[in-house]
Amino acid sequence: MKVHRKYRVEECACRDPLRPNLTRPYLDAERKLLVATNGNALVAVPAEVDDVLGESSGYVDPAALKAARKAAGRKATSIEVATVDAEGQTFPAYEQVIPRTKAGDPDTVTFRFNANLLRDLLAGLGTDGSVTEMTLPLDPKRPGYADDLAPALVRNAAQSYDDKAKEWHDDAAPGEVAVLMQIKTRR
Repeated sequence: MKVHRKYRVEECACRDPLRPNLTRPYLDAERKLLVATNGNALVAVPAEVDDVLGESSGYVDPAALKAARKAAGRKATSIEVATVDAEGQTFPAYEQVIPRTKAGDPDTVTFRFNANLLRDLLAGLGTDGSVTEMTLPLDPKRPGYADDLAPALVRNAAQSYDDKAKEWHDDAAPGEVAVLMQIKTRR
């Protein structure tokens, strides 16, 4: 199986040893996709499958992906790794959670932002990003639609449980505010 070296799907794999069927990326040979999920986030990227060699669906060792990327060097565009035995594990039916909508479909809102800026913004808030909330204002010219060029309000939406008070409370401090500017693009 070959995949572009820029993809790091193993970063999205589950780290919980009690969920072994999610701890490694999965090659879906039929759909020609390399998929990883932790149960809350999912990434699926194109993969080249060699039908002549009879490559079939199976798990891919995250360490093998990292080693192949390192061995290939920076100038390589793709890396090659083999699948490993699934050991009786079944990867979930991931295609059921992938939305069938795309950017620009009716009743959707698409906004663009620089992911590195979001990472820096979350670091500035002192959050690990475990639960983050983004809010966009409505467009006054198009009722019911978000203003896709307005800045997004970002806040730490994580909550903690207070054992003494027996209640949940927001981790965000009063007055905490962060704003992420959207990237203007041609339509």
